[in-house]
Amino acid sequence: MKRVAPILVPFLLAVLGLAMVEGVLRLAGFSREAAPVVLRFGYPNPREMVDLFRPDPRLFWRFRPGSVFDADGEVAINAAGYRGPLPLAGRVAAGLRVVVLGDSVVFGGATAWPQELAVLLRQAWPARQVEVLNFGVPGYTVIQGERQYTDDVRDLKPDVVILAYGWNDHWLAAGGLPDHERSFPSPGRARLTLLLTRLRLVQALNGLLPAGAGPSPAPEAPAPRRVPEGLFRLRLENLARRAREDGAHVMVLGLPSALSHTDFPPYLVDMGFARDAESALADHADYRAAADAAAQAAGATYVDLQPVMNEARARGTDSLFSSDGIHPNPAGQKVLATALLPALQTLITGEEPP
Repeated sequence: MKRVAPILVPFLLAVLGLAMVEGVLRLAGFSREAAPVVLRFGYPNPREMVDLFRPDPRLFWRFRPGSVFDADGEVAINAAGYRGPLPLAGRVAAGLRVVVLGDSVVFGGATAWPQELAVLLRQAWPARQVEVLNFGVPGYTVIQGERQYTDDVRDLKPDVVILAYGWNDHWLAAGGLPDHERSFPSPGRARLTLLLTRLRLVQALNGLLPAGAGPSPAPEAPAPRRVPEGLFRLRLENLARRAREDGAHVMVLGLPSALSHTDFPPYLVDMGFARDAESALADHADYRAAADAAAQAAGATYVDLQPVMNEARARGTDSLFSSDGIHPNPAGQKVLATALLPALQTLITGEEPP
């Protein structure tokens, strides 16, 4: 015991001293981002990655199975870690299994257009066993979608795969590190790292380190997107081609927007998603065109949803988007599902619906 005391006392004093410094920094209101670049995204931020999701070495983050996610209302996450029903175990040969891969536009809010589409498909084909499985995850890009298809979707042998990417792909890459260059740590290591970086002492020490821990782009250099446009087109084409080779009909969507130069949420610039309204609007148009090109190259069907929403607005529909101008509201979800139904029927049967 006497031998332990000389070691234990200084150790406890050191811990007490560090705790006091931590307390002083918190009382002073000190806070600074300290998470490693590889763990930084516009959404989710490092804290959300642990609190709302769980870190994943391949997908970066995924939902916690059995959790509840707040998306303009409580949304239950199933045992596989996705929204909506699980795949049917007793699948029949004449059944129809549709898988939708994408980001928060697919995941939805209080409602989601994939579930609206399921209702319409069952009405159109009442004698068929119809499944529409929602694999949308907020914040996902096509890089995550490729891996998600390999890990979670391919073995389900879907009859139809719908791909809906673009928004997160053209947002700016946090720390200048695009998705395809990220090497993500194990879940345990990611959690420990993020836990430590919540300590104000760690944040303060991190701020004292030299800024040159790695090369930084010149101030005038354009910030990279999470998925550069050329790579976005290539990866989306590859994903569509893989799904077709696996026997699925494939539909690629051009995601709609209500944003304009005069109606652009400032937080998108303030939080680092975009440099300015002009570049973000141009990027979104370019990535929709890239999605079209990817679909054509892969032999998939392309459906541009921007004209669909424009026409619905022209008919007098008051509001189709949430306040951010990105995510369709419940009325917009119904418009999208209704517009996709005939295109999907044609894709499956090869005939125009009556």
